[in-house]
Amino acid sequence: MSQSLILPWQQCKRRGVHLHDVPAWIMYGAIICACTVLLSVVLDHYDRRNNEKHYRMFASIGEFLGWPFFAVSLLWGIVNGA
Repeated sequence: MSQSLILPWQQCKRRGVHLHDVPAWIMYGAIICACTVLLSVVLDHYDRRNNEKHYRMFASIGEFLGWPFFAVSLLWGIVNGA
């Protein structure tokens, strides 16, 4: 059973990047990191305590992990797909 993920991309001549197996799982990790960053913004908005510093730190960690996951997955998928 092969796991796959399609990223639509209009500038690409095939109209997208198709990630298989390991790059798809790495991209899944990047998507989870992005969701946690977005969730931290929403939770910070509704939290009445004065602890914005903690939410910003949590979001920074999510970005620090998510962007490399995204880049590695995309590069791995493009190199293996070519």
